Amino acid sequence: MVHKVHWGVIHGRVAGYATGWISISSLAHIVVKVGHDTIRIPIDQRQIKFIQKEHPVGDIVELEYNGGWHILSRATPMDNDIITMLNNIY
Repeated sequence: MVHKVHWGVIHGRVAGYATGWISISSLAHIVVKVGHDTIRIPIDQRQIKFIQKEHPVGDIVELEYNGGWHILSRATPMDNDIITMLNNIY
């Protein structure tokens, strides 16, 4: 268990993804190693394949504690204009 919590961003390494034994449950976890400690971050099981694309096992991630642990996502580069991309889809 992490005992020293600094109110900021810490870095950890993705150790794996864990799903529950109950197949109808939507709860899963991202397992992140921070030093000698392990943090299990709850996520929706339906989002695992998308999160694995952004954060594969072994990837360094930024974690933030705000009442619970969260992984900070990477920002989209400014040259990727989402409005233009949406207009070109159809």
